[in-house]
Amino acid sequence: MSGISSASYSPILLSHQTNLSITASTANIGYDIGTPITIPRNGIAKITLVGHVNGGNGLISLNLTRENNTYNLGTEYSGGGSLFANSYSGNGAQGSITATQPTLATYSISSNPIGISTSNPQSQPFVLEILVLKGDILQFQAGNSTAEGITYIDDLVVILQ
Repeated sequence: MSGISSASYSPILLSHQTNLSITASTANIGYDIGTPITIPRNGIAKITLVGHVNGGNGLISLNLTRENNTYNLGTEYSGGGSLFANSYSGNGAQGSITATQPTLATYSISSNPIGISTSNPQSQPFVLEILVLKGDILQFQAGNSTAEGITYIDDLVVILQ
């Protein structure tokens, strides 16, 4: 019987980045943070993120580049919503990174796509899973709701399954 070998789809560590930060020269703007991640084969990218801020609201999103198109996943910088969050402003509201100490962030379904709300945003899991194709590029972006605010990504893990 021919087919896909299970060994070819064993989980592999694509990226482990630590101690990343950006200082937002302008509020509510996304800046590239960390090293872009190129996807070596089709699969499911599993992402966990630990972050904190020195003030303001940390805003973290993910750009997915596929062929000649780039798609932003999860942040409306002007609205203050972040794909990854440790706090929410209310039922169905968008969240952000507000912890001043490193904190494991959940991902917010209410931020992606914009306008979708959920009845309990605090229940989102700590691992974001997205389908990816060979050749896709993942680039994280970070910003802050306050000019000169610093947003930190203390630990970022991306595993391909």
